[in-house]
Amino acid sequence: MRLYPFVVCITLVNIFFPSVKGQVAGQRNIQYTSAPSSLQSSVMVKGFGQSYIQTGCEYINGGNDDGNSFITKYDSLNNPVVSIKVSRYLIRGICEDANNNLYTIGIDAGTTSKVSMLKISSTGSIVWKKTIPQTDNSNTFIPDYYPYDFYKAVLLSNGNILFNCFATNSRSLIILSPDGTFIRSADLPVIIGDIEQGFNNTITAAYFDRVGFFGDNVTVSGVIQFDYNLRIIRNKKITTPSSFFIYGVSSDKNGFYYFNGVDSSANPSATAGGIIIKLDSQLSTAPGNTIAFVGTSKKNCGQTNDGRFFKIAVSDHSVTVMENLFFISLQNSIIYNNNSYVSVPVLNFDTALNMQWSKNMFIRQDSLNPAFMVSDDIVEVKDNIIFSIRTNLNSAFLYYLDTAGNTGNCYHSNADFAVRKLSSILTDTSFNTPVSFYVPAPTSNLANTITADPAIITLECVPPLKPISNFVTDYSNPNNDTSTICLNTAIRFIDSSKNDPAVFRWIFPLEADLSNADSSCFPNISNVFFTYEGIFPVQLIACNNFGCDTVTKYINTRLQATPPNLGNDTTICPGDSIALIYINQPNSNHEFTGSNGFLSSQDTIYITESGTYTCTVISDCGVLSDDITVTVLQAPMAAFTTNILCDALSISFTNNSETNGNTNPVYNWDFFTASNVLLGSSADENPVFTFPSFDSFRVQLSVSSRVGCAVSDSFSSFLYVKAKPVAAFTATTDCGNFEVIFNDNSIVAADTLQSWLWDFGNGQGSAESNPVFTFSTYGPAPVTLTTTSSRGCSDTVTQTVVIKEKPVVILNQTSNVCANNPFYIIATAGIADTAISNLLWWINDIPQGENNDSLQLIKPAGNYTVKNLVVSSEGCASDTAIKNIVVEEQPQVTAQVGNGCAGTPVNFSAQVLNGSVATHQWYFGDGDSSTVLSGTHMYVLPGNFIVRYIATGANGCSSTVDSVILFIESIPEAAFSLNTTCAGKPLEFSALASSNAVGNITNYNWIFDGTQTANGINVSFPPVAPGSYNATLTASTANGCSAEKTELIDVRNAAISAGNDAAVTANTPYTLQGNGAVSYQWQPAGLLDNALTAKPVATIKNDQLFILEATDVNGCKGYDSVFIKVIGNIFIPSAFNPSGIINQVWRIKDLADYGKVKLAVYNRYGQVVFEGSAANNYSWDGTYKNKPQPPGVYVYVVQINDGRRVKDYKGTVTLIR
Repeated sequence: MRLYPFVVCITLVNIFFPSVKGQVAGQRNIQYTSAPSSLQSSVMVKGFGQSYIQTGCEYINGGNDDGNSFITKYDSLNNPVVSIKVSRYLIRGICEDANNNLYTIGIDAGTTSKVSMLKISSTGSIVWKKTIPQTDNSNTFIPDYYPYDFYKAVLLSNGNILFNCFATNSRSLIILSPDGTFIRSADLPVIIGDIEQGFNNTITAAYFDRVGFFGDNVTVSGVIQFDYNLRIIRNKKITTPSSFFIYGVSSDKNGFYYFNGVDSSANPSATAGGIIIKLDSQLSTAPGNTIAFVGTSKKNCGQTNDGRFFKIAVSDHSVTVMENLFFISLQNSIIYNNNSYVSVPVLNFDTALNMQWSKNMFIRQDSLNPAFMVSDDIVEVKDNIIFSIRTNLNSAFLYYLDTAGNTGNCYHSNADFAVRKLSSILTDTSFNTPVSFYVPAPTSNLANTITADPAIITLECVPPLKPISNFVTDYSNPNNDTSTICLNTAIRFIDSSKNDPAVFRWIFPLEADLSNADSSCFPNISNVFFTYEGIFPVQLIACNNFGCDTVTKYINTRLQATPPNLGNDTTICPGDSIALIYINQPNSNHEFTGSNGFLSSQDTIYITESGTYTCTVISDCGVLSDDITVTVLQAPMAAFTTNILCDALSISFTNNSETNGNTNPVYNWDFFTASNVLLGSSADENPVFTFPSFDSFRVQLSVSSRVGCAVSDSFSSFLYVKAKPVAAFTATTDCGNFEVIFNDNSIVAADTLQSWLWDFGNGQGSAESNPVFTFSTYGPAPVTLTTTSSRGCSDTVTQTVVIKEKPVVILNQTSNVCANNPFYIIATAGIADTAISNLLWWINDIPQGENNDSLQLIKPAGNYTVKNLVVSSEGCASDTAIKNIVVEEQPQVTAQVGNGCAGTPVNFSAQVLNGSVATHQWYFGDGDSSTVLSGTHMYVLPGNFIVRYIATGANGCSSTVDSVILFIESIPEAAFSLNTTCAGKPLEFSALASSNAVGNITNYNWIFDGTQTANGINVSFPPVAPGSYNATLTASTANGCSAEKTELIDVRNAAISAGNDAAVTANTPYTLQGNGAVSYQWQPAGLLDNALTAKPVATIKNDQLFILEATDVNGCKGYDSVFIKVIGNIFIPSAFNPSGIINQVWRIKDLADYGKVKLAVYNRYGQVVFEGSAANNYSWDGTYKNKPQPPGVYVYVVQINDGRRVKDYKGTVTLIR
């Protein structure tokens, strides 16, 4: 995966065939005749079969908008066989089909950049070109030059070619057919980092989106699968760890994908550098499916970015059938041969993600700039692993190694990588459905040309060299002095040897203290100290397999000045001082500084003011300092506060004095009367004092220093101890009056009342001392009085005041007041029942003993006067209420209703025997009612019903209920069955009539054919001839409810068949074809094998008529007959003479007697000249279309179908003239 910008692009196509195991060529430098010094690698992919394709390009004049591409093919011995140049075209992706045609995607060189796709034939000519033009500055398809791997050309299994494009504002996929026909395209919201042909006709890709070119701020990364219509099948994003960023994909032959990428977190050494995620064909994960690795360096005992950018390849080992994963890192920091080479790490894993080995491969370059890996793929050809490299030498390099990491005679060394297994989590996600964005247009004017350009290949190997020993020191020295090291300074010795040494030895002098030395990062050694002044030698010997080298460097040490010590922070009294002293040593000087700009270089200074003072000592070994804070004590400031509560003699005091630096000062409290009589004292910081009475008093607080400094302060204040008032009041009310008179009875000790606040419980109030208030409702009301004294103390009292209501009585009676029936007189007082204490009743001025709010009466007809008086529980009496009552007679009635049928009106009537009636009310028991005296009512359903009648007089008195039980019968259902409909048999009918609910059928009346009658449930009529007849049944009940049913009866014979007449030869068995019945009887029975079956076999010599008598499933008999004709053997004449006297026609005797017959005569040309039929009696007169036919021999064909078999007769007949 390439994530770095490049200046030049070359395309090399390499086709390999099986190579000899272990044949490793090492490193090759590739240049071209037309680009000897500006060649740069670009793309390398595996070609069709055992081949691979490397691409590179050159830029013209060093710009990004003009250049050429190169293509080279190699044979199995790595020799170039084809080498071409594509002008004005910068290739970014390439693939090859089975016919060695190449398909490329790249950028047209020139001022207006365009993304173009080429097909190049195996002979090196351009077959077609498709271009996506940049139409204006806002066009989304402005090519992006730098992210090389975001372009791709992939050969799909169906023969089409998939192209991946990365433009400024578009991330797109395009599918073209091999002839350049546009298939489809899709625009995506993410960057496709790598894409390949997947399993099961899928397309699988790794994607991401990020801020910043190198993916430093990845917003999302995941894996995705498409079908060949670019529809998304699966889409999963990495959710854990969220910093993982994948951009490469490869697959093995066992159905697994390997996605590679990096950890994009800010601190990769703390988590991971490079990563590999293994998924199955469904993109599913499993625990331990991920590995992460970073390069390590013992020279700085930490992790590097090695492995953060690399490419993955899956090899198919031809011998052990064991697959391997190879990874190539982009860069490393090892320097070899005085900066002429840098190393490229190569890592090898098995498919279980276990690391097998890691090696450093060395590449030549001319400075410390790192090498860049720009290969689009790593190619495995049998036992050789091949990848391409570019460095700042403007050359393309091919690097070869075997699966064990060997490079032949080229030098390599073991690399050091830290690898650990992780579990990454991928969850399903979704994008908007990809839509087709643009159809590439064919380009008729091909600006690109292809010419031969031989590749110049130089074999290169890194020579093995002995080390160049070197080291540097790291320490912290004052004043950034690098010429000397102060004694007792920790020194770190860091190896910087070149040429990859493997064995190291340090030699230190005796003056070096190694007791705390740390060699955990060997060959680096830290925590080395020197305890003496002087210059001391330190040696490092570095060795490898090719020799050793020694370097000696000197350490210059020096003593350090005595650190100043000013003592602890301190406090002094006003007028006192403190001395600060420091005496200079050789090669050092000092100065004192302090608050308010204080500065002095004297050995001794005296401090009399508060502040922080610092002594700074400057020497060759740096700067040393110490400081002290001096505080000059100040006088305290006395102050206090108190919270005086009403009706409280004990008062709490809060000390608010400022100590001004005095620690634990002394407090003294004095409590006096208003006339300065001392009541008591306290030494507490916050005392509580109880005063003898409610009055005015004086309090004094004195504060002094406890350390002996003569500093103090005092504060005095007057206060008043307050009494609380006692609130009280009375209220005066009258019955039926809302006005209430209030009188205040509140008192307060040693004070006067200042204010009153009344709350009458309804949101209203008063500030008067004795208010008069008018309420709006009767009943209890909570009244609250709050009184406040002149010194602000308050008290509150709440009482319930009852506003008395006067009752007002209203008398009511029940609605029906009828003679000798109970009725009630009800008294309503207008107040709650609980508020009534007494009720008094009179009837016609006679007192009643009742004390309830209702009075029950049973009186004969007449006029009555009722009186009532109510007294409330508060003693309020109502006015007397009077009610006049009229008691009237109750009517007497009788009702009559008759039985009937459902659906038929029934008569009802009533008679008034006594009293007057105003209204009538009938209830028929089926939910219906009526208000007329008499009439009719129809019941829908049958059953027993209770009919009720009630009469009501003008005063509402109702009669007693008169009830009648009514029986309503059902309308019966008439139905019947018939035993047979055969002609010649009696017709027997059975009634199936039912009343269906209520009532019994008493009569069944039958009529057949309009004339014949009968009675009863089961009846029989005499046999009749075949035909159609009406049969009617009438069913009726005792109440006359009836129903009628009429049906059309078809009387018929059985439908019997004896089969078709037939012709047979004598004594030939023939099967008769009877059907339509369940029993059969044939006559004559003696000529049949079984006369009682439907299809007996007959054997006859002469013509015979057979009679069939049969009975069908309904018991009906039927009759039929069949005639069987007996014919002899066929005689076919062999000649005839139409011109003669006899045999003038050619005729086959009795042919018409044989069922189905076909007869045809053909001339010598195969033409039909005669067809026989019953119409021409199967006789040919020697003519065709009324024209005589010439004499000669004719062919006849006769086909006879007698119903049992088909028989053919063929022969010749001679026509004689």
